[in-house]
Amino acid sequence: GETAEDVAAYVASAVGKPGEDTGQLARVGVKRSTAVAKADGAAVQIPADPSGALAYTFASAAAQPGELTLRSPNASSVPHNIAIEGGGLDKKGPVVQNGAVSEVTAEVKAGEYTFYCSVPGHRDGGMLGKLVVK
Repeated sequence: GETAEDVAAYVASAVGKPGEDTGQLARVGVKRSTAVAKADGAAVQIPADPSGALAYTFASAAAQPGELTLRSPNASSVPHNIAIEGGGLDKKGPVVQNGAVSEVTAEVKAGEYTFYCSVPGHRDGGMLGKLVVK
């Protein structure tokens, strides 16, 4: 029950943290994206890493003020979602897997927000990014 969830959350958070090794081990694991997702009108697509890793395929996103929908397709069997916080917002989309799409809509003003996966341990494991609205 709770112990298994605690162990799973710990493992998920530990897997996403880079090691201190500067040799060959430093290059092992998830390659974090530096790409920026651009909003297409009132929506921005931020897919979860298709391998199931604790990452999105974009490190950040850019959008204009107004109503904005964040969509996060998840092709993997590992459950993920998309959530947004900042500027007084704290909204979470549904947790999905196996090709489903997590979606959250919010009214955003100019500023910086954080998008992240709210599944326990995933945000701590590095599954987050910055949304810049201007």
